[in-house]
Amino acid sequence: MSNITYDSITAIVNNVITEQITGIKQHMNGLTPKEKGTGNTVYVPLELCEKLLNRVTSSLTGEFTKMHEDSNSDLMSKIKDLEQALELTNRELIETKIVIDKQNQYGRREMIRIYNIPEPTLSAGSYECVEQTVVDVLKETGMDIDVDMIASAQRIPMRNITNSKLKSKPITFKLNRRFVRNNILRQQKSLMRQNTTFKAAHPDVFMTEDLTPLRQCISYKLRIDDNIEKCWSIDGRIKCVKVGQPEAEKPITIDTPHDLSKVGWT
Repeated sequence: MSNITYDSITAIVNNVITEQITGIKQHMNGLTPKEKGTGNTVYVPLELCEKLLNRVTSSLTGEFTKMHEDSNSDLMSKIKDLEQALELTNRELIETKIVIDKQNQYGRREMIRIYNIPEPTLSAGSYECVEQTVVDVLKETGMDIDVDMIASAQRIPMRNITNSKLKSKPITFKLNRRFVRNNILRQQKSLMRQNTTFKAAHPDVFMTEDLTPLRQCISYKLRIDDNIEKCWSIDGRIKCVKVGQPEAEKPITIDTPHDLSKVGWT
């Protein structure tokens, strides 16, 4: 690439002036004695100076124009290379995020998220035993579960819960055994629906798999899509059925953002 620096400009100017002075000298050598000074001795030097200035100006303009064009061409080439490198980096970053998301979801395979369980009113210095809250709620539905089956449980902080449809901080809890988690998810809908006492006390409570933020976002977008009839998840993989999809067809599986092309998203 042509670097426009003080030294390069100085070199161009010196070369152009030297070339033009040499040309003027050659022109002077070709003049007749009368043209050299026996006539109007003032006019001839002025005419030569004007010619020299015009030549230098014209040559410098051409040199700098060429330098600018070369520099601009090289710059555009480098910009294109950088754009291609950036595009490749972005693709690699997306793929890396997808891999991380899969690993994150795998780490949640024994976890459940439960929504709209009211937070207790606590006195100063006391705290909620979230594990016991989970056990109490599940027992209300008719599920037989003990605190020892729960490895951990916590309320999930939310930034704008007042502007959310949720009435309290969701609870995420992890079971010691995956089959216990699967049994809870498999039974919870029918038990909650059949238990009128529970539905009366907790009309807005529902449970889901504990999905990563990315999968939660995808699941939400699919549920509000007018072209999607229903949407759920199994072992972290989002399943959905399109409106008008034949019953014989299998549900569409969404495991990465790339799979969204199956539902017509771009």
